[in-house]
Amino acid sequence: MQMNFSPNRIITDFEKSMITTVRKKVSVYLFICDEPINYFNDFFFSFQLPTTTHQGCIFHLYQAMSKKMKKFNLWIYYKSDDDLHLFLKKVMAIVLLVPSLMDSAFELLQNEYLKNKKLKRFKESLAKFMMYVNKQWLKSEMRTMITFYEVEFKTNNWSECK
Repeated sequence: MQMNFSPNRIITDFEKSMITTVRKKVSVYLFICDEPINYFNDFFFSFQLPTTTHQGCIFHLYQAMSKKMKKFNLWIYYKSDDDLHLFLKKVMAIVLLVPSLMDSAFELLQNEYLKNKKLKRFKESLAKFMMYVNKQWLKSEMRTMITFYEVEFKTNNWSECK
């Protein structure tokens, strides 16, 4: 029994093992009652996803960014400082842009926090946060996972319902 598995899009969290698995060829043998089937060729399930878009979940992306805000001591002020709040929301909104504009938007924001006098007291923490965003999320191999421009389903939360 050969099975065909070729979805248009897969939405996952950002676990490294999941990303690695989706990017390479995956082979699975089906087991019934925890016993291997004698005729493996009949129950072999193999798939590679070269035409499938592997998309991340915007909820989990924002959750990861929020954790870094806490680590870099920005979270305390995020709720109370309007200028910091607006700036961080702009950074988080980069993923909603057309992919070709993401790098330019990031550069503009990088310059904004360096020049904005109202953000001066957060300069060191923002430098760490911006470096994190750039190295973790804006690298080319992550681009398709974090691009949510014109994407209908932005989260995988509906699949986690019980």
